[in-house]
Parts: sequence; C-alpha cells; structure tokens
Amino acid sequence: PLAWQANYPTARFAHIVYAASAAQMQTFVRNASGKGAAAVFITNKTLPNPYGALPTYWSREVSATAVAP
Repeated sequence: PLAWQANYPTARFAHIVYAASAAQMQTFVRNASGKGAAAVFITNKTLPNPYGALPTYWSREVSATAVAP
C-alpha cells in the first residue's frame, strides 16, 4: 500500500480489476477480502470498455464474494 492509504480505513477502498481469468478472479477476491476492501469487481472484459458488461463468470464471482472471509 502507498503511504497515503494509511490515513483511511481499509473499508473505504474497492478493488477493481479487468482482463482477469476465472482462476485469477478467485485469487483477487481472496486478496481483496484479506486486505479489508469494502468492495470488489473483477471482470474478464478488456479495453476499451471492460466495464460495459458483466464478466462471463459473474455468478461465480457473486458466490466467491459472498463466502470470502
């Protein structure tokens, strides 16, 4: 983390990742949860607009975030 991030609670941060495979998504969800992020969105979509549609693994992502510690 950058030094300025220490000035804020971890719950004020979100992890947003694009161009991630389904296997990477699982890892990124665990990492975000372990770092205390309040929100996470991961997609397999790519530029120029990776956020224009839900990822192909959306239902698995929802399930992964529901059970993340």
